Amino acid sequence: MFSEPATTFDNSQTLENLGFLEIDLFQNNNNNPSFFNNSAFGMALVNSDDKFIRVNNSFANMLGYSCEELHDIGCHSISHPDDIKETQTSLKKLLTGNTFIGQIEKRYRHKDGHYITVSIDYTPVCDRGNRNIYFLGQIRDANETYIASEQIKNINQKYSQIINSLGEGVYAVDLKGECLFINPAALDILGYNATNFPQDVSLHELFHTNANHSSEECSICDYDAKSGELKKGIETFKRKDGELITIKYIATPLVEGFEVKGCVVIFRDDTARLLAENSLRESEARFRALYNNTPSMLLSINPKGDVIEVSDLWLNKMQYQRGFVRGCGITEFVDDDSKKEINKLLETAQTEGRSNSNNLMLKTNEEVLIETETEVVAEYNSNNALERFLMVSVDVTEKRKTERQLRQSQKMEAIGQLTGGIAHDFNNILQVIIGNLQILNRQSVVENNDKSKEKIGRVIKAADKARDLTKRLLAFSRRQVLETIQCNVNVQLLEFQAFLTRSLREDINIKLHLAEVLWASEIDISQFENAILNLCVNSAGAMPSGGSIIIETKNEILENKVPQLRDEAISGEYISVSITDNGTGIAEDILPRILEPFFTTKDQDKGTGLGLSMVYGFVEQTGGFMEFQSELHVGTTMTLYFPRSTNDKPTAIKSSEPSNNQITNGSNKTILLVEDNPDVQEVIVSILEDRDYTVLPYDEPIKAKTAVEKGLDFDLLLTDVIMPGDYRGPDLADAIRKLKPDLKVLFLSGYADNAFLGHQSLGENEKFLSKPIDDNELLNEVQSLLNK
Repeated sequence: MFSEPATTFDNSQTLENLGFLEIDLFQNNNNNPSFFNNSAFGMALVNSDDKFIRVNNSFANMLGYSCEELHDIGCHSISHPDDIKETQTSLKKLLTGNTFIGQIEKRYRHKDGHYITVSIDYTPVCDRGNRNIYFLGQIRDANETYIASEQIKNINQKYSQIINSLGEGVYAVDLKGECLFINPAALDILGYNATNFPQDVSLHELFHTNANHSSEECSICDYDAKSGELKKGIETFKRKDGELITIKYIATPLVEGFEVKGCVVIFRDDTARLLAENSLRESEARFRALYNNTPSMLLSINPKGDVIEVSDLWLNKMQYQRGFVRGCGITEFVDDDSKKEINKLLETAQTEGRSNSNNLMLKTNEEVLIETETEVVAEYNSNNALERFLMVSVDVTEKRKTERQLRQSQKMEAIGQLTGGIAHDFNNILQVIIGNLQILNRQSVVENNDKSKEKIGRVIKAADKARDLTKRLLAFSRRQVLETIQCNVNVQLLEFQAFLTRSLREDINIKLHLAEVLWASEIDISQFENAILNLCVNSAGAMPSGGSIIIETKNEILENKVPQLRDEAISGEYISVSITDNGTGIAEDILPRILEPFFTTKDQDKGTGLGLSMVYGFVEQTGGFMEFQSELHVGTTMTLYFPRSTNDKPTAIKSSEPSNNQITNGSNKTILLVEDNPDVQEVIVSILEDRDYTVLPYDEPIKAKTAVEKGLDFDLLLTDVIMPGDYRGPDLADAIRKLKPDLKVLFLSGYADNAFLGHQSLGENEKFLSKPIDDNELLNEVQSLLNK
């Protein structure tokens, strides 16, 4: 091709040292390098005389020759005449230049006569002795290269169409953040179009809200290029109109070789989705707050009956952890008697949409039963398929307890009113019976008729029992008159202990646990002692083999306490007296009835069932209340609460011993008697006249008042409390006292309490007797008043 000497190739030694090629390998037919023979490209070694030294099969096949044929043909002979000069110039420039590889494009004549265009990469080489210059060429069919280029172009167009049709935004930037590519979706998301999008700008500064950082410090482009890993995240972008949007992106480095050239970012506007998610979270939070803060206990149950969600209130009430409850069957949290009921509730709700129960019993982690009102609602999805049940329960344990207490209290009140009314009428009848019997008894004594005396005595004894019965009924109905004094209950109990010990069996041990300092209270001592005796007798009966009774006193300040037999809360300062035994206890179903009059579990001849009723009435009338606790085979505690005294009267101790006063005749004493019942009036007149009293009887208080106003003189007013009309015994006493300031009055009634008298308490010259009364009791009180 040209004949420059080898010495003109200044870089030959360098080429040899770099080891491009050892020509002697090609000069030996048995030592052609494998890369030469097996290359998919055409390979040719040409000497400076334009002769093919070696060619491979790929090149021979490209031109339609065999390798041997090409060895005998010069390069110029098959080259296009127009390309020979340009080829020589390029090769000469390669020898004299600073590069090791040159590229030319030329045309070779195919064996069949047509020309093909090839692209040749030439490398100059020399032999070991640096004597001869050769050129090693790598030949490619330029038509195939063009086709491949077009294919690549087509592929790129397809990829471009795909990228441009994506709904996600795609852009590429160089290291300065300037745009290399951006698709229409990215422009649309960010408020631009092809016409108003600024060219040659930094997308980092244009889009990113943290544009005060350089693009190299951009959080999106901050990755390890060598790792080749995608980077995902959420960022805030700025639209053309200034609106900030939240985007979700994937970024990957744009690498050529091992050098980062930029970044490709795929992103989408996630603002609406995030807003929806935030809204959903807020909605769920509101729902959760409502779910947990509602005053009802809530459970969500799947169609199989398993718990899938539970409210905080349910967990607090039932004393479970949320993780334990989820997945458990609902029947695990109800008592055995309610298992069928809860299954029925779910079945009914599934068929009818909802169901309810007024008495579903839930069982807590501590095996405590909670009484509930429960409603179950079925929830369906959009396909009308059952999705879950919502179980709404309200704890009505305390409510039902209060209702039962209220019903019991109302029942006791109704029974009290009934028994009080019966006792009133019965006492008048007994007054007539007892009074006449006592008169007959005195006559039989005078006549020395022992048989009559014996029969009358038996009748009087029966009448006395009837009188005691009416007293107990009046005590229960809180219609008795109490003679209260301020006292220290500790003192009374210490004095009463010996009597209690004598009254009970020898195998019963009485123990007093008294408060060191006990507040004073205003009570009727005799009624108090009677109440303590009744309770101790009951306790002894519950300990047939003997045992201990502990009587304990305390000072107690109560706040909003709801007693068992009251429907309203009470508060204040009280003294409490508790009687505790270790006896057989009282069954749970019997306990609510123990205060009912005539209710007893004893044999018919062992008790009337009025002992506890009397105690209850006495304590309630005093302004206190009574509570009781009992457990089978453990024992019973009865507690009496009395209000603390608020006045400054000195503490007094009243003896319950009977009076031994001798009854004297009432000569020269006149008694004004006002009694509307003629039979009772006749009996009282007979009793008083037998003792030589002068009796002025009236059946109406107005008549007696008129007579006194006209000058009627007398020494004592003996009057019934309740009489027909609005004018009562206390009203008559008040009217007469205006005329006689030192009036002495003895009130009688078969149905009375302090309120009927119109006084907070009886005056100094006043006494009260409950009907029926015996003659000695009446005469004693009359004499006591007249002697003042």
